[in-house]
Amino acid sequence: MSKNQEEIIKQIYRKYKKDKLKIPLEHLEEEDIVCFAQGKLEKEELLFVKGHIVNCKVCADKLDIFLNLNDTATITAEEGFIEMLENLVLAAKKNILKVFIKARDDILELVSTSGNILVGQELVSEPLLRSRKIKDFKNEIIILEDFDNGRVQIKINNKGGLIFSLNVATSKRDEPGFEKDLRFTLLKEGLEIESYASDSGSAAFDQVLPGKYSIEISNSKLKLASILLDLSV
Repeated sequence: MSKNQEEIIKQIYRKYKKDKLKIPLEHLEEEDIVCFAQGKLEKEELLFVKGHIVNCKVCADKLDIFLNLNDTATITAEEGFIEMLENLVLAAKKNILKVFIKARDDILELVSTSGNILVGQELVSEPLLRSRKIKDFKNEIIILEDFDNGRVQIKINNKGGLIFSLNVATSKRDEPGFEKDLRFTLLKEGLEIESYASDSGSAAFDQVLPGKYSIEISNSKLKLASILLDLSV
């Protein structure tokens, strides 16, 4: 291949990458994550990938795995770059509540969660719940998680095994009341299904079918919390 041909291919590739930045992607390509970790991205690509990783735990985990599998000393010589990467990974993992539930008839089975489960008036962690051999709930499960900026509660109801209802409520951590001017957005596989502005610190999503979802809670400035839901039958 001649040098002219190589240069043409490089130009076409750069244009392809630049155009691709304008298209929202559900997840980054592995090549983008590796190049980002090695400090090989141009400024525009760097800003895009950095912004994506902060808001996407899946890609943050991929970056985390890459950093753990490679000697960080050989990744880049740029001072502070590895620290920046590690901070991005931590930022993407914060304020995320995970819930995995199976429904059968009128019973909800709690498969796993990173939050605490409300049992009567007691908040119980999943390991403690398992030690008590409790995993089945009739019709409803309430799970809470404390974040830096407050508490999120999600109430999951089973309506006949194939349909769920989701009620999400927020409260402040150190004072009564809730944060106003919030937006609650339900997404399925990265696509927005419903979105509501709320002055009451809560929102409800009805007629939710089985599947993998996320609920994003944000104010006018930033995303405050994410709830990752896997609902199956």
